[in-house]
Amino acid sequence: MARARRLRTYSFPGSAHRARRQPCGGQDRGGGPQGGVHPGELAQHAAQAGADRERAGEQEAHGGAYTRFAISPLWEAVAGARLIKQPHPLYGPWLDEVRPRLHGIRWELLDALIPPRGLPAFLAPPPAVAVPDLDLELATLRATPPETLATDLAWLPPSPATALLRDDPDRGLALLADQIAAFWKTALAPYWPKIRALLEGDLLYRARQLADGGAHRLLNTLDPTVEWSEDTLRVQHRYCTALRALRGRGLLLVPSAFTWPNVWSITTAPWQPTLRYGTRGIATLWERRSASVPQAAV
Repeated sequence: MARARRLRTYSFPGSAHRARRQPCGGQDRGGGPQGGVHPGELAQHAAQAGADRERAGEQEAHGGAYTRFAISPLWEAVAGARLIKQPHPLYGPWLDEVRPRLHGIRWELLDALIPPRGLPAFLAPPPAVAVPDLDLELATLRATPPETLATDLAWLPPSPATALLRDDPDRGLALLADQIAAFWKTALAPYWPKIRALLEGDLLYRARQLADGGAHRLLNTLDPTVEWSEDTLRVQHRYCTALRALRGRGLLLVPSAFTWPNVWSITTAPWQPTLRYGTRGIATLWERRSASVPQAAV
């Protein structure tokens, strides 16, 4: 009898955060030696063959399962905004340049939706195509179903921002999309050609890894907190634990210029299971006085 495909998450014993862990929801931040989420097997899914599948960003993985690749300008904007609030030394050159430009830019609604840990999934849903533009992703954000919005807002503390989105979802989502677009124009657009080149280079590299070595080679080289063994994908998380059934949804991998040193995951319906990880070559991207488009590898 075929074994049921599932996504299992649980915590490492002995974690200092054990008492505060909760069911995974929204976008969960991984990383670090303590705490853990162990998402299980990739689900089987019919995929297009040959060049059509490659153009769509899909490749077969283990035993008929599939992995889809994509980049996400919207995620880069949200993750960049989070770094403004919770800086990391790696991004110092970018932060030094961007912070003065943000004076006078209204992004308080986006700011209010970025808590100390985790992110609501609706804020940057998994992209539906391999290489979307920001306008396409913002259209998806504006069309967030009210029930999905309510579910994601439930784990955020009450605030004027959450009240606006609950009481008037259409107006709140439109305002949020406009603020993200303004943040993007100021903080990311000047760097996007270099960022996009790096991310697309990572996609090509990962697709070759999957073609040459299967899921084992691909998934075991994404990040030290990600491990593929015995048909199970394990991703360490600090704060949450859950059991998820994939039900044929496969796995979406999204490289990011603003994620390192963490891995972020989405495991809850209605979203496709997603891992966002730091792209290769990230250290070269934010080198000071770097004038050329960085290469995909360091």
